[in-house]
Amino acid sequence: EDPTPNESQTSPNSEASPNFEASPNSEASPNFDNGDERCQLPVANFAGQEHADAVYDPTAQGPCTSLPNPNPNPPAHSPATDRQDLTQPTFVNGQFYSLDPRNITVNFIVQMTSAVSLSIGGVVGLVFLWASLGFSWLFLSILAVALLIMGCLFLAAYLWPPLDYRNTKVRIDPLGIEIRQGVLWRHQICVPIGRVQHADVSQGPIQRINGVASLTLHTAGTSNASVAIDGLTHQFAIEIRDWIVHQRKNEDAV
Repeated sequence: EDPTPNESQTSPNSEASPNFEASPNSEASPNFDNGDERCQLPVANFAGQEHADAVYDPTAQGPCTSLPNPNPNPPAHSPATDRQDLTQPTFVNGQFYSLDPRNITVNFIVQMTSAVSLSIGGVVGLVFLWASLGFSWLFLSILAVALLIMGCLFLAAYLWPPLDYRNTKVRIDPLGIEIRQGVLWRHQICVPIGRVQHADVSQGPIQRINGVASLTLHTAGTSNASVAIDGLTHQFAIEIRDWIVHQRKNEDAV
């Protein structure tokens, strides 16, 4: 009788099988032969943008076990998401910002100047009426109405700037700029970055003295073709303008 062959021996015509060795504290892992020509492992891309499995060549000799894909479903990338992943300025965070408090002083001076100008015009008109009507009941009635209107103008010039400051907010995110303003009638204006043609920063004499500026956004459209944001810090307005120009250059490049 022929002796029974040892099961541990491998026949010369059988294929070599990978040697699996398991440590006591870890799961079994295959012993890969780096010299195998059937495994062509691509260079790993640690940026996370491309992942590929090992390429298996059935015509080559010898065993091969392909490595698993570490990320079989990589996230889709688009120009918009790639631009959002770039480092953005600190003010591009989706939060609402108030105007510079010094804009209250600017608005107060402007409103008070308008009230004084209208009051001077009213006083001149009352003088002409007094010269033609005298102290008649008609003149006294007109004088009472004129004084009431003047008082309302000065009261509005005093109360309106703080109310306008508290009710004006600006929010900036990678997609655009949102403006909320209005005391009696609320307005919400959204300006997408893709529609902004150019942006201007301007300062009047009173604004320059108080260190604030106006940012004007010119868009491609007929309605709200120019959107102005008054009362920003001059440096802040310049930073927003430069950021808009940078975003537009990136979109044009794509």
